[in-house]
Order: sequence, then structure tokens, then C-alpha cells
Amino acid sequence: MIGLLSYALFTTYLQNLGAEVFYKNILLAIGAFIAFGIIGYFLINDASSMGKYLFVTLIALIIASLIGTFIHNPVFHTIITVISFLLFLLYTLYDFNRMKRGQFSAREMGFNLFINLLNIIQDTLSLANRFKN
Repeated sequence: MIGLLSYALFTTYLQNLGAEVFYKNILLAIGAFIAFGIIGYFLINDASSMGKYLFVTLIALIIASLIGTFIHNPVFHTIITVISFLLFLLYTLYDFNRMKRGQFSAREMGFNLFINLLNIIQDTLSLANRFKN
């Protein structure tokens, strides 16, 4: 299901942005994912205290996104996208740190990192699409 929805979204971005900009933004998102993963795994000793703040921010982001469906303000949607981008980068840092400390199941961590990367890519493409002109 996620693959089908992502395919449709990525196809739209590919058509709107062009192949070169699309792939550069994909590489930028993957690079940011890797960088925050390295920071979380090698440079941060214990990020466990971040979890509750990240979760509260995620809930607030979901509520803001629901409100955003009724508010047609491009600045509001851009702010939500930037916050989402930063949130999932921090979730990547947090999840890699959990991996380092051994506090995970392989299935859970695989899913978490997949969702993090997918959201980072979507947010990067969304921002590129907003600022393409």
C-alpha cells in the first residue's frame, strides 16, 4: 500500500520537477538520512530522552496537518513540511542511537527507518516543488 501511494506521489514530483532536480533531491534526502544516522550512532551517547519530545511533536504535527486541510495558506503548509523534515531527521538520529544501545527489535527498527527515510524524501521533494520557481 505504501509503495503504491509513494509511486503516485513520486511520479507527480518527477513530472513537476524534472528528472535532474528530482534525483538531486532524492540524493540530498538520503545524504541527510545517512548523516543523521551517523550522528545518532557514533556521536550521541544517549538520546533516549528525546523520544517523548519527538512523539509530542509528531502528534502536534498530525493535528496541524489536519487543520491544514481546512486552511489553504502556502506558508502554513511550508512550515508544516519544514517541521516534518526536521522531525524525521531527529527521529532518524534517535532510532540509530537506539540501535547502538540495543533497544529495538529488528522488525520495528527496519520499519521505523523506512518510514523516516520515506518522510524525509517526501518532505524534501515537497519543499523543492514549492520553491521550484
